[in-house]
Amino acid sequence: MRFQRSLQVPLFILFLVLLWLAAYPLPSWFEVDLFLRLDPLISLGAMATARAYIPRVTWVVLILGLNLILGRLFCGYICPMGATIDFVDWLRHKSKGRVPENSLEVSGRYRNLKYLFLAGLAGTSLVGISSVFLFSPLSLITRFYSFVLYPVVLMISNLFLGTFSPVFSMINLERLTFIRFSVPRFNTNLFVAGFVLAVFLLGIIRPRFWCRNLCPSGAIFALLSLRPILRRRVTEKCNECGKCLRVCPMGAIGKDIATTAHTECTICLQCQEVCPEKAISFEIMKKAAVPVPEIDLS
Repeated sequence: MRFQRSLQVPLFILFLVLLWLAAYPLPSWFEVDLFLRLDPLISLGAMATARAYIPRVTWVVLILGLNLILGRLFCGYICPMGATIDFVDWLRHKSKGRVPENSLEVSGRYRNLKYLFLAGLAGTSLVGISSVFLFSPLSLITRFYSFVLYPVVLMISNLFLGTFSPVFSMINLERLTFIRFSVPRFNTNLFVAGFVLAVFLLGIIRPRFWCRNLCPSGAIFALLSLRPILRRRVTEKCNECGKCLRVCPMGAIGKDIATTAHTECTICLQCQEVCPEKAISFEIMKKAAVPVPEIDLS
């Protein structure tokens, strides 16, 4: 298992466990809304709207501090929306077997949109209107799994139990024939399903299209990742085969292979793992060896 997956999968399972525990009565031994608090868009937006510091969201300070040092680590390892998009993109690319042009120069056309979304959400928060929950990745993915997938799983379970009830009677499991789950209904389930489905379909254009171009939380992390301490380094052993460029889920690598947009890099290490010459590493550097493309908000 790749290093990224060894952390991303357990954290995603923790997210699902906490989501399962988020039912009345809430457990007192752990904060089940931990992942929501880690999203800076939710935490900072809530404080901006309330015009007050909220101690319960202090966790986000740690995440932002790590972001200054390691770059967009949250997007690559912690965010359950990113993990879900990675899985959907993996299924799509495995079935189609093709990789689109993925260099920083070619795939960076819409990257500045996420900063415009962030500016708009910040503006509404400053006038006392909280709209961050409409576009926060943690809010969206939480509602997707709880409002959309959870009822679907219950409906499929009821269908399974009803279909195989004669079999259960034959093997002395009559109790299973009487089990039926109550399927909850939510007013926003169709909206959430349509919105998240659109996010997944955007992956047809580019892998992690939402994370690259639209995610306002990603914009916050990008603004704090202009000069991270941990950076991608390419040595002279590079033969410019382009494997690293093609596998980068964020399109953060330039055509010359050596250039890296740190504002987009999620430290997933895929480029390092596929390099046949072992020419790529991630090291602590005070100064970038190659000029890094800056954010252009003109």
